Amino acid sequence: MSVAQSDGMNKTDAATLKHDLEEIGVCEDGAAHYASLFALSAPFDFTFTPRNREYFKNGEIAGEAFERLLPEINGRRFSSFFVEDIGHRMKCPDFISGKSVSFQTDMLTVRWSKVPEENLNGFLDMVGKTGAKKLNLQQTRLEFKDDTFARFLNDKKIESLAYSVSDEGMDVFLTKLGGTKLKKFDLSFSDAREKGLSLTFKNLPPTLESLISECNIIGEGATLDALCAGIRPFHLKELNLQCCTLTNTAIEKLINVLPPELESLNISNNTNITDKGGELLLKQLKRPDCLIRKLGIDGMFGMSKGLQKELREAAQDNDDRHMQKLQCQKAEQIAKTKEGIRIKNAVKNASKENIKSLLHDALEYGAADAAFDKMRETGAGLTLKDALATNKDGKTLLEACRDMGKLPQLMAPEMFGNVKDFNEVYDALSEKGKRIYDGKDGRPSVQQVKNRIMSAAVKRAVSQRSEQRG
Repeated sequence: MSVAQSDGMNKTDAATLKHDLEEIGVCEDGAAHYASLFALSAPFDFTFTPRNREYFKNGEIAGEAFERLLPEINGRRFSSFFVEDIGHRMKCPDFISGKSVSFQTDMLTVRWSKVPEENLNGFLDMVGKTGAKKLNLQQTRLEFKDDTFARFLNDKKIESLAYSVSDEGMDVFLTKLGGTKLKKFDLSFSDAREKGLSLTFKNLPPTLESLISECNIIGEGATLDALCAGIRPFHLKELNLQCCTLTNTAIEKLINVLPPELESLNISNNTNITDKGGELLLKQLKRPDCLIRKLGIDGMFGMSKGLQKELREAAQDNDDRHMQKLQCQKAEQIAKTKEGIRIKNAVKNASKENIKSLLHDALEYGAADAAFDKMRETGAGLTLKDALATNKDGKTLLEACRDMGKLPQLMAPEMFGNVKDFNEVYDALSEKGKRIYDGKDGRPSVQQVKNRIMSAAVKRAVSQRSEQRG
């Protein structure tokens, strides 16, 4: 075997490693793939699964190939490390016992694998030495009868854990779960029913920001009550309850306990939720203090498509509001700079002839409202040419106002001298932008705006004739 020395690691040359893998039975593409990866000196994402039939004809070949790669893995740093089916499709006792390999990674996945009781401590020791803060052990149960695993999570400062729970043999771990410092916990596809799930939800750690529980039976009874009680006092930002047999009653209960910090909610594939539950959720999304801006409602066959559209639009509105808030905060900060003060003074002293040329700068430097006031004061009506004028980033005035949440101010009736200009600018808006005048949720209709513009125009004309007579 030809070995090259690189950065303190013994590394087989690519041609030899490819040959070795092909000798084991790995197909040419698979052998070339791993040979080229391990020829790299920089960290890379490592993925190995015996389910890849394009690389491996069966699990036995895959297992031998993985064993062959262990010397190449040893001593390396990976961006992420993924392997599955050890102890099932692949027999790799040295790896699962943690005896033959030591490597580092930011995210470690060892899923759908079997760790014998006698190898538990060795396996955890290997995992801990990787330095990974994100750990995925989905469907890889560790049969600890004490609090070893919970202590391990704290000792190694694990922030993200994917781990399937069950009703039996996990009571000690689950009761100690609340003492960990996890920020993200994924218990999707667990074997647990009411006992294991309820115990989990009752013992969530107070540091938790993301809870993912896909394809677990939660329903609307005791398990749901445990979930509601568990998440109520926390500051969750993400809650994923896909395919959890939720009902309208469940939605009603959840809405009452959703943390105010929640930004992402996924209730896809809960087919028992109908328009009744959807209307309750829509009302929640439209609350001015609601932060939910990512909403998963795919596969909601019990809910009408029209309502699903409204729900997605409400979540998108929240996302727009969030991004606009960030943009406005940035503008407020740079408004205090030397250039920001210069723009502010320029807007203050602007005339009817030059105020519109300052609109883009006013948006960027936190002086947009002052600029709109100056336009109304001077009577500098907005035209299509003004609305489509671009800034240094190529954004039109309409697009820049949209990003800053200033479309309602820009499109206010007082900003137009006549209905023709309003019609042209309104037609240039995106379909989403036109919703500001859709006549819903207290918003005026297009016709109401036109009426206000025409009324103002008549008043100006009467005033001008009175002045001429005088």
